Amino acid sequence: MSAIDLVEDMSLTGCPPDVITYNAIIRCMFTFGNFDQAIAFWKDQLRKGCPPYIVTYTVLIELVCKHCGTKRAVEVLDDMVVEGCYPDIITYNSLINFTCRHNKLEDTALIIHNLLSHGLKPNAITYNTILHSLCSRGCWDEVDEIFTIMNETSESPTVVTYNILINGLCKFGLLDRAINFFTQRFLKIVCLTL
Repeated sequence: MSAIDLVEDMSLTGCPPDVITYNAIIRCMFTFGNFDQAIAFWKDQLRKGCPPYIVTYTVLIELVCKHCGTKRAVEVLDDMVVEGCYPDIITYNSLINFTCRHNKLEDTALIIHNLLSHGLKPNAITYNTILHSLCSRGCWDEVDEIFTIMNETSESPTVVTYNILINGLCKFGLLDRAINFFTQRFLKIVCLTL
């Protein structure tokens, strides 16, 4: 008996599957490479009146990104909104993490635009993910721009932010710039917190 058969039997016996059951089966389908079947199963979940939670969508978006790409994940994000389940910053950070890891900065910019249009604001994790990607590619002008934007918002840089920037500068042999950054910005923050 397959998991799908079990779900059908559950429904027939008056014990319909819940969101947790669907989440587990969808994750397994992705793990074993049954991407189209997982998407179909998720759509079946919707048809059967078992709406996914935000956690379901976030997991689904992570898995779709990993196995099917950003475009398909954004389609799931759009479906999420149509179903009345609005993404949170964690959902968006999952997409941004994927696009940054795969150097798809144009996609990252579109996702940021989408995030802002839904009334959300990037958090430190969002900024750190983007900064890490830019630092690993040596895009210093963009790093400066994002760091400036981060400082101008209510989302202050964290120790992780500074570590990302200093490590990135050092890896590219920009030791003088790293030391200057450390003494001018990081030590100032540390002194303020003591």
